[in-house]
Amino acid sequence: MNLWLDAFVPAFALLGLGALLRRVLLPLDAVWAGMEKLIYWVLLPSLILSALAALDPASLPLGAMAFTIWGALATGTLISVLLARFMGHGHAAMTSILQGGIRFNNLMGFAIVGAIFGAEGVSFGAVATGIIVPFVQSVTTLAFAMDGSRGRLKPLVILRQLILNPLIIACILGFTVAALGGFPPGVKPTIQALGRASVALGLLCVGAALSWESFTDRLPTQALTGVLKLIGMPAITYALGSFVGLPPLPLAAAVIFMALPTAATSYVMARAMGGDAKLMAAITTTEHIASILTLPLLGLGGAGLAQSLPPPVPVAPGAPTASDAPVAAAPQAAAPAQAPAAAPADASLTERAGAAVGRAAEETTSAFGRAMNWTGRQLEGAGQWTARQGENIASDKPETAAAPAAPAAPEAPAQPLPPPVPVR
Repeated sequence: MNLWLDAFVPAFALLGLGALLRRVLLPLDAVWAGMEKLIYWVLLPSLILSALAALDPASLPLGAMAFTIWGALATGTLISVLLARFMGHGHAAMTSILQGGIRFNNLMGFAIVGAIFGAEGVSFGAVATGIIVPFVQSVTTLAFAMDGSRGRLKPLVILRQLILNPLIIACILGFTVAALGGFPPGVKPTIQALGRASVALGLLCVGAALSWESFTDRLPTQALTGVLKLIGMPAITYALGSFVGLPPLPLAAAVIFMALPTAATSYVMARAMGGDAKLMAAITTTEHIASILTLPLLGLGGAGLAQSLPPPVPVAPGAPTASDAPVAAAPQAAAPAQAPAAAPADASLTERAGAAVGRAAEETTSAFGRAMNWTGRQLEGAGQWTARQGENIASDKPETAAAPAAPAAPEAPAQPLPPPVPVR
């Protein structure tokens, strides 16, 4: 229950506070426009850059994540277009339904996965962002350009928008820094400080941008678009991720990010590019309100998914080897080989459970400490194995004392001193 409150109460409280500040303390549009520009060009890219720079690119399931997310987005795009046709809407309204069906509020996503999964969740959220943004940017730009009233489609313009997108630039730089071994001294704390400022300030801006005046505009269309975005998209993502065997933590992050309400900037894009701005404002508002119910359920389901299955790829290479080293040399039977399989899961569970209150401290724990912690859990929870191991140790001691050559049974008759092996 505490994890649920820590993950979702701050996010929605900041949305409400932003709406209140817009009406009471900061009513000027220029103030919020300046903050939105700062977040989009500086703070949010810093968050993505710092999160990706801490990863090992070679160990990431990028192919499986890309297939899962792009497959879900392609399906959502098709459903959005068909939904607009079914409801009898024109091209302008179709672009608003499309944005409401596939765009996402990544600031809420970072706040939620960070509270549930800690630094690893933020890192996989950054990977999901890097996969989602190019697809969404390309599809929405194409959708607006296909109106016909804006002239011929210009591929170079779309390519330029993708190349200059600050979130895509941050993803490229993040993977590059990670491949080079990390930031130089002094740079990492600066980038992290900027990134931490993006979540709270961004959620305030999202709350300030919500429009309550258009709340009742075309309610059936709003409802169907919200069901697609908040329920259909995460369900499709989970199905595709399970099909390709995506590890639990990346799958949980992908599902949560695909279940987020549409971006608050969708209204700005609709107004600037000839879309149905009134419908877009209504969809944005209703999706954020409905997400108060849907996101906590999906977030806790994602937490259970990531904690009930084996640890994700970036964690697995380090934790098991450090834990297994002191134990693997002692047992000789086949049973101990099964014990290390459960140990990393237990250690991962403990780390994830304490992610919301002390993730940074747990990550600095030494390999020796993790190994001792693993050994204590194994001795406590595997009584039968411990008993068998004790019998093996007890049976080994008299053999080594009476006959030094006991492991090689055929050599015993060749030595005159030790007796034969009638005990066997």
